Amino acid sequence: EIPSSTPTFIFILPTSTVPSSTSTLDISAEPYDCRVLSQSPVDDASFVPGIAFQARWQVSNIGTQTWGVNTADYRFTSGTKFHKTSVYDMDKSVPPGEQVDIFVEMWAPMDPGTYTTTWKIKVGKTEFCSMKLKIIVT
Repeated sequence: EIPSSTPTFIFILPTSTVPSSTSTLDISAEPYDCRVLSQSPVDDASFVPGIAFQARWQVSNIGTQTWGVNTADYRFTSGTKFHKTSVYDMDKSVPPGEQVDIFVEMWAPMDPGTYTTTWKIKVGKTEFCSMKLKIIVT
């Protein structure tokens, strides 16, 4: 007995497109990119000389590649060195669309003035995601 083929029909029906009211993640075309969502302390925060504090940036991965726990770190890139450690490993992998808190242990310089520090995430030879902090020592 010879099997007979059954024809398959595909119907394409027009639908009205309604804009979604939910926000969508704005993914960048870049493999590695970020958006800084918040930072603590805020810029121009005032400190007494020599006091220890922790800087925190909350960043979202808006690139197309995961920041791997074994491949990504964040490091001091410019400004005044008032951190305790200049390179930190990521404590978890951060896939596209996810966010992470980045912490840096710091202390206020001993001399009064305005100080700025800049940090970036690094994967391989690629540095991205500039995180800046400006403090005032009084």
